[in-house]
Amino acid sequence: MQKKALLVANPYNEEELNLIKAFESDNDLGNSLSLRLQQISGCYSKEEYDQMIRGSNELEQYLFLDEEGKIVECCSITAYRDIKSCYLSLAPSKKIARSKMLLSLATDYAFKLGMLEIFATANIYDRALHEVLEIDGYENLGEENGVISFVKSFEIEES
Repeated sequence: MQKKALLVANPYNEEELNLIKAFESDNDLGNSLSLRLQQISGCYSKEEYDQMIRGSNELEQYLFLDEEGKIVECCSITAYRDIKSCYLSLAPSKKIARSKMLLSLATDYAFKLGMLEIFATANIYDRALHEVLEIDGYENLGEENGVISFVKSFEIEES
């Protein structure tokens, strides 16, 4: 059985950056993800970055599906702690099972951050991603300008 895990990009980990660069190369994505992470590590010390991640109202991170030491899927998350909402941007995938796994792990991650609403968008032609989102409990909000929006809400349990 293949080991799959969620990897939250760490701009200060050279090994992870090399995995991200290999993923970008394998998927013809250019180098925008790795460059963005290198910019972060160039602007902030690790301590400043960690403090910013913990204390900032707005949080932006890259999430990856690691399959036996190789990155196979990617998405970004932009979270707003004050309104407990976040936005997932999922890359189109050639493998539905991988998209489903990443979406599930990213949704769990967002919930652990305290998010109560998760929004995601998908290109109108990416039927596989639509199906994955709906299977995972996301509600289709409709299409606008070739993009379909989805939302998943969590209820606060009263004690």
